[in-house]
Amino acid sequence: MLEEFIKLIKKAEILKEEPVFYGSNSEENISKVEHTLQLKFDDFLRTYLLVFGGGGIPDLLHTNGILPADPLSDNMYTLYGATAYARQEFQLPDNFLVINSNFPSDVLVLDTHCGIIYNYEMLSQNRSSTLYPNFENYLLTEWNALIEEY
Repeated sequence: MLEEFIKLIKKAEILKEEPVFYGSNSEENISKVEHTLQLKFDDFLRTYLLVFGGGGIPDLLHTNGILPADPLSDNMYTLYGATAYARQEFQLPDNFLVINSNFPSDVLVLDTHCGIIYNYEMLSQNRSSTLYPNFENYLLTEWNALIEEY
């Protein structure tokens, strides 16, 4: 399921900055975050979290994830921390999961009801049109663009 993404990671290793990931997670950690946020992750996102946990290339490309040692961390670079913060401070709808955050604008959210990823402006509570049809497309598109840029 992650074969294409793994190929892109290997290509990205030629960049000056090496990818840094949080590390593999357990089903228990993923379920804990889902239960606490009252969301259900799709199969690709689950697999990504099981294998990589989240992360990316510092200062270039980052995807929020789950810290294996602290799944309910309030760190802004975690799915739980960023989503809980956005819900509390900006009334983010309950079906959205913050996958990449630059608060209060340029926040990427995954609509867990349909799998679509949008850019969400927290202050106005407006979302853009569809940026990516699903999480897999987001990862592959963003990593491809980063590699082509360098």
